[in-house]
Amino acid sequence: MSAPAPKFKGKIKSGKLILDNPIKYANYIFTLKGVVEVVVRPWDYTRSVAQNRYYRGIIVPAVVKWTGYTDKEAHCALKFKFSIKSTASLTSAEFEEYCENIRRWAALEHNLIIPMPNEVDFPEDTEMTPLPL
Repeated sequence: MSAPAPKFKGKIKSGKLILDNPIKYANYIFTLKGVVEVVVRPWDYTRSVAQNRYYRGIIVPAVVKWTGYTDKEAHCALKFKFSIKSTASLTSAEFEEYCENIRRWAALEHNLIIPMPNEVDFPEDTEMTPLPL
């Protein structure tokens, strides 16, 4: 069984592949010998499970605690506030922008600090219970 291979992202412009990190790609290529396999496919932009867990486990409970809304009411209020029809249709980047807008709004307008994903320990195998804020 072979070792996992890294993935490299980029964009296609005028029929050419423009890598996001060409140096990292080149360094990896220099470690290879012989026949290789190259796979190029469209990037999956859907939000990740980790993003959804952060939103449902940190952001929404923070708004619930502050407003007294139910989870569903808080979620609907946030979508209305930021003109989002459905969070399920957001790409990964759009979803992060939505979360950032909520954090900024909460901090600037309500003095409510919502921690960043890397500021809380929220293992993927835990139940979806709110963390103390």
